Amino acid sequence: MAQLFSDLEQDIKGKIVTASDEFAYENEVNKSWNAVNRNRRPLAFVKVKGKEDVKKIVRFCAKHELEVCVYNGGTSAFCMKDEAVVIDLSTMCNVQVDAENKTAIIEGGAKVADVNEALGRHDFVIPLGSFSQLGVAGMTLNTGGQGFLSKRFGMTCDNVLEFDLVLASGELIKVSADEHPELFWGMKGHGSSFGIVTSMKFQLNVMSSQVVAGSMYFPFSRAKDVVKMSRDYSVEADDNCLSFYMLIHIGPTGPEMIVRVHYSGTLRRGGEIVQDLVDLTHPYKFSCGPVNHCDFQKQGDLLLPSGRFNYNVPGHILSELKDVIIDNIFSCVEDIGTDHFLAGTIVYMAENFGGKDCEVGYEESSFPFRNNARYWIGINASTKKEENFEAVKDWGNHFQDINSEYGIPPFDGGDAEQIMDKLKRLKQQYDPNNMFHNNFVPIDGSE
Repeated sequence: MAQLFSDLEQDIKGKIVTASDEFAYENEVNKSWNAVNRNRRPLAFVKVKGKEDVKKIVRFCAKHELEVCVYNGGTSAFCMKDEAVVIDLSTMCNVQVDAENKTAIIEGGAKVADVNEALGRHDFVIPLGSFSQLGVAGMTLNTGGQGFLSKRFGMTCDNVLEFDLVLASGELIKVSADEHPELFWGMKGHGSSFGIVTSMKFQLNVMSSQVVAGSMYFPFSRAKDVVKMSRDYSVEADDNCLSFYMLIHIGPTGPEMIVRVHYSGTLRRGGEIVQDLVDLTHPYKFSCGPVNHCDFQKQGDLLLPSGRFNYNVPGHILSELKDVIIDNIFSCVEDIGTDHFLAGTIVYMAENFGGKDCEVGYEESSFPFRNNARYWIGINASTKKEENFEAVKDWGNHFQDINSEYGIPPFDGGDAEQIMDKLKRLKQQYDPNNMFHNNFVPIDGSE
């Protein structure tokens, strides 16, 4: 096997790291943001330097029947696996902006921070996640992509014009509304199941780089009331420029409530909203005001440090954040008690659906939550110590289960069986041997 990789390295521009180079190999393993990945032992890391490298690696893995994982920032539990070949896209992070046509070509290894900074210089945006180290391709393909701007500009996948996709055969194809249109539909919601995206072309949205945003802090004793007041205020405001992330951050001495608010309309209206919220909720500390959108996005990174053992569940998309759901969430947090093995965990109650994202029909995108979606609740369960990880998983699974009856079912309001059949047919057509199954939303394409 070592000789095989040695021969392959002569054929690509990138670098291959195997366990034969112990120092370099351990460095690759340990750079993953999620420490859960650091105990895994892939066959090799291939640090590609372009789409031609990706094509050659995929052909190599298909020929030798090797497991494939795709790596960017190491946030996903699917990016690294024992005995797999890890295709590392992180050096493919170029963002090419065409200001005249309001489009951008973004390489498959770019992160949210890379894209926000490149677009912000021209007062352009696309709706992206709230963690600046997320891989843009991963969030677009696996979960559709949502964040503070989704209500105003739609899901991340709704803004894609074209994908460059390497199939299991090693063939590179363009996927758009004009070329492979059915696959284009499938890519916008389940894209990781069909191949490796080397670049994406996006339609850009015009938005000032200056927004009104920030965080408000509350003691946990007031947190439940703050969530309900913030929820009611947002419903009454009915403004697609306004989004909230209501967070319970479990610190070493117990939980605290943080409300991250983002307003992308006029600075004057944003200031009025902040004052309304301060008068309504009375935070003990707040830092809200005019701020650069990119800088605000990065502020949330402080809550998500690298090197912890993290566990995620899908959470639930909701049409309403009912009082009973809020009560269940707080009961789950209160169950932790004084044993703070979950210190560093974040509980999310995000009000980031319900605008333009819900105007897209299931005939345009395979993202399974449209129509009446308004909220997402979820967690990043986290611990510093590996010995706590099983307990962290148990708590995370309990959180997932406790509100399962309230989540919107996939493709609600559409023909779910027909849509899934279409996705399976696409899987059979483009990845019949299921090479690309290490992802968040796998598709069973078997007959």
